[in-house]
Amino acid sequence: MGAENALAGVSKEKMLPEQVVELVNQERRILGIRELSQDAVLAQAAKRKLEDMDKNDYFAHVSPNGVEPWHWIQTQGYNYVFAGENLAMYFDNASDQHKAWMKSATHRKNIMNGQYKNIGVAVGKVEINGKSTTVTVQMFGTRKNERENAGKVYGVVDSKINESALLQEKNKKSFLEEMILITQTIVAMVATTPVFVTGIIIGRRMRKK
Repeated sequence: MGAENALAGVSKEKMLPEQVVELVNQERRILGIRELSQDAVLAQAAKRKLEDMDKNDYFAHVSPNGVEPWHWIQTQGYNYVFAGENLAMYFDNASDQHKAWMKSATHRKNIMNGQYKNIGVAVGKVEINGKSTTVTVQMFGTRKNERENAGKVYGVVDSKINESALLQEKNKKSFLEEMILITQTIVAMVATTPVFVTGIIIGRRMRKK
């Protein structure tokens, strides 16, 4: 019931970054997890990632040139200790996209992770394989100087995570109602053992060419 309440009142005619953020925070409020603050730097990092996917014709956490997700966060000057990325494509509205993310354990970990304090979202049309589609980039983070007050952890992936469990989740595929779901998890250890968690979700193309 909580997830349905979180989706109540969200327009199915739009896909706006503010809607994406609000759905995340509604879910976190339900379980008493600290809400995420919209961060302009993370939003800019998400926008740069979106532009790079459009420019280099790919939909993935790591670009064909080997550029990893946290590159965009670091180059924008966000000095993180925890960071994460969720990607989605082929969704026409924030409600359906969020519902699919919440049905995925990997994406839910990012959305409900109590270690994060900030969020930045970019939504835009990207041309992939010659076809234009809506892509959403969701970036999460906690700056190093905010770590002590990161809040209660829920479903957190941290430096003590069992690596074999991560390998089991990587590339796992399952069908969600009318969705095609692809999840990937990547953990990077840099600086003071920060953590980076990533996820991808793809909605089924419903329209003809």
